[in-house]
Amino acid sequence: MKTAGITRRIDNLGRIVIPKEIRKNLRIKNGETLEIYIDGKNNIILKKYDNLSVLGNIAEELGISIYKTIKKNIFITNTEKIIYTNKKEKNNQEISNELIKLIYSRKETNKENIIVTKEKEKNIFITPILSNGDILGSIIIEDKNVTETDKQLIKLSTIFLSKHIED
Repeated sequence: MKTAGITRRIDNLGRIVIPKEIRKNLRIKNGETLEIYIDGKNNIILKKYDNLSVLGNIAEELGISIYKTIKKNIFITNTEKIIYTNKKEKNNQEISNELIKLIYSRKETNKENIIVTKEKEKNIFITPILSNGDILGSIIIEDKNVTETDKQLIKLSTIFLSKHIED
């Protein structure tokens, strides 16, 4: 286990502050949920909770179905990385900061020349996945010609995923 060399006291309510530098490096935002584990050596482990990872198989099957239907590159992301894409070599890659900002804007967006995975620029259509007011990720079509039908399919798919998370 890597040590950060930082110590913190637990207050009288049992709270501990995670230092800003660590939150920034790990992209932990205010209001995000963390999972708490105890390993076999009585260590407490904090891990960012990813609602979409719970739906891994469902997200993958949905992504495959969308790709087979519209024959355009599909990305399903959480707020940090790609959890499914038909471009297998890009699965689990971190998404760009520009894309993270678009996801947190909470708007459907047609965007030209955006970097999806810190590589080259692409034209995309992005729809955020929201559940109980929280941003969980996005579904993205990467193509120059996104039709209204494509957009409706993606909107429906984000609703589908958020309903599964809420249940």
